[in-house]
Amino acid sequence: MLFDLMLVAALAAASSPGAVSRFVGIAQASENGPVIYRERHYRYRENGHRRALVLYVCPDGKPFARKIDGGGSGTPQAPDFELNDARNGYREGVRTVDGQRQVFVHRVGAEQTMSAALPKADQPVIDSGFGVFLHRHWAALMSGKTVDLSFLVPSRRKFMGFEVSRHQDAAADKKGEVVFRLRLSSWFGFALPHIDVAYAADSRQLRWFRGLSNIRDMHGKNITAFLRYPEALRESDVGASAVARASSVALDGRCSLH
Repeated sequence: MLFDLMLVAALAAASSPGAVSRFVGIAQASENGPVIYRERHYRYRENGHRRALVLYVCPDGKPFARKIDGGGSGTPQAPDFELNDARNGYREGVRTVDGQRQVFVHRVGAEQTMSAALPKADQPVIDSGFGVFLHRHWAALMSGKTVDLSFLVPSRRKFMGFEVSRHQDAAADKKGEVVFRLRLSSWFGFALPHIDVAYAADSRQLRWFRGLSNIRDMHGKNITAFLRYPEALRESDVGASAVARASSVALDGRCSLH
């Protein structure tokens, strides 16, 4: 809620917030399964800094969660962010307090929020900063190299070692898409679920995602989903007022996401 109020105030105070783009993610239980929720993504720049907001909505259109990236003392690859899910009370993120960065989590059913100083890490990546990381290493990944990174897992309040590489996908190749695979870099990582994400080879725009979502069920477990981002649902300039509305709308959705 604090991040929400700060964003509304910042938009009101900004003299020239810049163009606001919007795109939509459609989450399904599988590629041919029913829609379980949707994501409305907003991207813009404020005072020269990247900002992002995601509103998560139930199939009936009612919002149930919100995530705000940017602000604080973060970087594009490792931003401050806060995710709030009103269905189950889950919250996680990174915030800057008195000049110091903290990672925090409020688990489903918990009474208190747990926090810790944000650890140091090599090649740190936080939340939506993964997309920034991919674009920065695009040439290396396209050449077949595997790139290591430290990805923050807020629920554990620490960075974990991952690796990302290009994954050959014949179906994606025919559509002009490039698929990258993210997995743990430890010796047992091969036995754990991985995440695949596809981008358009020419525009480098996000096309689809398959794996563990950052949205959790009512028991606190991450939902496995297939998310597609249709080109037809991208808009280049929707106006700053759209971000203000998405930031302040009540989170009253109560979908179970089964």
